[in-house]
Amino acid sequence: MVRRPKFAPQLTSGSERGSQNTRLTTAEATLTDSPSESTQGASPTPRTPPSSGKASMTNRSPASLVRPKTVGTFSRLLCHPRASSSFWDTRAKPLFVTDRKMTTNGAPPTDASPRKLRILMLHGFTQSGPLFRSKTRALEKLLIKAFPPTPKSLYPGGVALIYPTGPIQLQPADIPGFSITDASGEERDAWGWWTKSPFSSASHPTGKEKDVEYTGLAEGMAVIRDTIKENGGVDGVIGFSQGGCASLFVASLLEPGRAESFKQKNKLGDEALAFLEGWEELQKFQQEKVGGLKFAVSYSGFFAPSERYEPFYDPKIQTPSLHFIGSLDSVVEESRPLGLIDRCNEKTRQVVYHPGGHFVPVGKEMASVLVGFVRDRTTVVEEKKEESVEDMDFPF
Repeated sequence: MVRRPKFAPQLTSGSERGSQNTRLTTAEATLTDSPSESTQGASPTPRTPPSSGKASMTNRSPASLVRPKTVGTFSRLLCHPRASSSFWDTRAKPLFVTDRKMTTNGAPPTDASPRKLRILMLHGFTQSGPLFRSKTRALEKLLIKAFPPTPKSLYPGGVALIYPTGPIQLQPADIPGFSITDASGEERDAWGWWTKSPFSSASHPTGKEKDVEYTGLAEGMAVIRDTIKENGGVDGVIGFSQGGCASLFVASLLEPGRAESFKQKNKLGDEALAFLEGWEELQKFQQEKVGGLKFAVSYSGFFAPSERYEPFYDPKIQTPSLHFIGSLDSVVEESRPLGLIDRCNEKTRQVVYHPGGHFVPVGKEMASVLVGFVRDRTTVVEEKKEESVEDMDFPF
């Protein structure tokens, strides 16, 4: 069971639905599929969490959950903890940089290196790997503390968080609401895993959400694929917003038979499946190296509504998943993360509401939920091995 925070987030599992605050720019407030993540949330109309008091477990379906009208004790958490200008310095100071596009908190693995718990960290739209790391350092510290490098542990090398950067450098035109008059002419350190094609495109004659294509998805998934391979496989993936959507893409593609499902349901030709290249081989490599993906975590993540991406979710994603939803998030509409949750196996998914907007909550209470979930998912293998030995009938 996931560790429960001391205050009021709603924690659900199975069929249930379920730090830094951010100030929304015009671009972020108008974005849906690819919301801007580089700045902080404003004060939108509150989307209140489903309950107050201690975190609780429930067997009710997402549609049946009722939330109170007020945030209550959550209000004390909505003040920004650090307002100094240095906090917004996006220049990362990583311990190890493999190249310009990827940052990690540890050296790359070698055959002689002790086994590490490797977690892939996927940033949001308009962010980068170094920026995402700077915003999640508190989570990194807690995970390092929870999985220290000790010789007799399942992960004697400790934990390594890997922060790649999306391949698509964003221009003002890629960010809805960004005025061309706001452009300074300087190169923006804003990246994405893909961009959303416009409704007006000839390839989307109906102008409906289900027709939208993610431009550059093949390039984005290739960077993620290569990052996993270069690091000898990963045990889990954590993503924020667009990265949250991508994290469940990763979980889906690393499940046996998923690529074949895409090929069977594809009606758009081989070109539409370019993002699948190399994933069947990676799935086998991942299984051999680390025994498959153990978990996926989505902060403000959403599902891809286009019919062309339905095979990501059909059959439902089986990988254990944890979904965080901000009760005040006005960037990603609540129906979007709930749609993603519905596309994950109800027996392996868990949902937490946090009392904030469109950001990764790094306070102790919410971070403890993440650490507890990761610990539960990564120690279950070791526990099963111990139980199997204890349950054996010996002839003496």
